[in-house]
Amino acid sequence: MTILLLDKFGRVPDVAKYLYSFAAARWPASVVLAETKDHMDWELIGQCSEELEGAEAKALKQAYEELEDQEDVDLYHTKSWCRELWIESLGMAAVLPPPEETKQVKTAIGAAKAEQSRTLELE
Repeated sequence: MTILLLDKFGRVPDVAKYLYSFAAARWPASVVLAETKDHMDWELIGQCSEELEGAEAKALKQAYEELEDQEDVDLYHTKSWCRELWIESLGMAAVLPPPEETKQVKTAIGAAKAEQSRTLELE
């Protein structure tokens, strides 16, 4: 839900624009924090699966391997959206959707290359 404050002439005051853009940019930051924590949890599950033995180890390894790649992709894409929305909220040119999204990156190297390419997309 979006609520805009209007002045007596029906315009959005600069302070309201700033507060709205700041709030809009903060939401993705909290999502990145959650995705980062989620990613860390999966890495710990992978570590634990190496230390356990038997059926527990097998179950953890299977779960970890099934979701590991998707966890990476989620993190790269969430971070890129957050970066671009923050850039946009500061009044600078953003690349939306982010290059990580359009290039469908799946690796850390791919994410780094996509981020570097954003300057080319702005030209």
